[in-house]
Amino acid sequence: MAGPLEGIRVVDMGHAGVGPYAGSIMGQLGADVIKIEPPWGDIIQQSGGRGIEDEKRDMSTFYIGCNLSKRGVIFNLKEEKDREIYYKLIETADVYMDNWRADAASHTGIDYASLSKINPRIVYVNSSGFGARGPWSKMGSYDGYGEMFSGITSFTGDIGTRGEKARGGVRIDTQTSLCLVEMIMSGLYYRQITGKGQFIQGSQMESAVQLATVRFAELNFGLTPKPMGSGHPFMVPSRAYRTKDDAWIAVTAHNERDWRNLCLALGRSDLIFDVRFHNNAARVEHRDALDAALDGVFATRTAEEWFEGLQARKVPSGTKVTHMQHITDPHIMGQDMLRPMSTYWRDMILPTLPIRFSETPRETRAGPRPGEHTKEILAELGFPPERASEWVGPNQRVATAQAGR
Repeated sequence: MAGPLEGIRVVDMGHAGVGPYAGSIMGQLGADVIKIEPPWGDIIQQSGGRGIEDEKRDMSTFYIGCNLSKRGVIFNLKEEKDREIYYKLIETADVYMDNWRADAASHTGIDYASLSKINPRIVYVNSSGFGARGPWSKMGSYDGYGEMFSGITSFTGDIGTRGEKARGGVRIDTQTSLCLVEMIMSGLYYRQITGKGQFIQGSQMESAVQLATVRFAELNFGLTPKPMGSGHPFMVPSRAYRTKDDAWIAVTAHNERDWRNLCLALGRSDLIFDVRFHNNAARVEHRDALDAALDGVFATRTAEEWFEGLQARKVPSGTKVTHMQHITDPHIMGQDMLRPMSTYWRDMILPTLPIRFSETPRETRAGPRPGEHTKEILAELGFPPERASEWVGPNQRVATAQAGR
């Protein structure tokens, strides 16, 4: 497992989106990440996106995408025989991580107090839904209503709407995963300095609130963020405009140079001398009039035509693209970030980390099927393979349920 974290072992007890994706990042950085699931599996296994039309249709695409570069183990920690193996694994670990509710581990004997007795150097990281304090501490959380509780949907979406969430865990879940990785790295650095492990806590709620740092700064000046579509509250023009081919192009004038170049690229130098638009403050005041003028201009050419002209003038701009376009785009594919991988389920093209190291080149591997490496890990720990627990996949669960009717 090449990468800067080679030699670090992470016991990944994460579930759903936050924990698994954080573990995937650690694995892609070179750590030996061992994903532990109960026989009935991580809840993310059945979290939609199961459109695999063949005999291997037993796993969500969410699970596949969030578990790259790991080894998969099945343990039933309710059973003493599996707990014995688990504790032996903890002796060899550098990091334990989960995203359970703050007090959940204390009921299973794998809380920090228990595991630190087995391995005092372990960095134990928990990122729960709502943290360990306050009236919501017993609640679980998912990205959807996490966005609602955090206040993010109060200023997203089109003007005059009730707010809009980002689809598929691409906002709060990802932000929390990144914070979880930061927590792990900080703990490992502290241990390197002092030789001591520690207990580190965070939460999805706090990670989500952190995203709104600029919004909180606005509140201190009496400004209340509200939905503005693709527009910017304090910078005009800065939004997406519909083009002749019914596509979209986003442009931003960060400064007066950008504004002048935008007007020249659009063939509307007259706007430069319009007193209503002579600086950004004036343009914010006359936002509707300027947007109406630009809407009319952008509607006369295709997105690609406008993009070429704007780029020639170095105007910050971009066209709306799909992920399908990414895998055929020479620039995106030229970054060597989207890579073909052979997984148990099928050959895929998946994104890796957007990081390159000159001294510690890393690799990304396809994620495991649940429990794929259980016997391998048992052998490393000195246990016989017959001690392995098996994954009870969805098809087997259905068959068992039907047989019991």
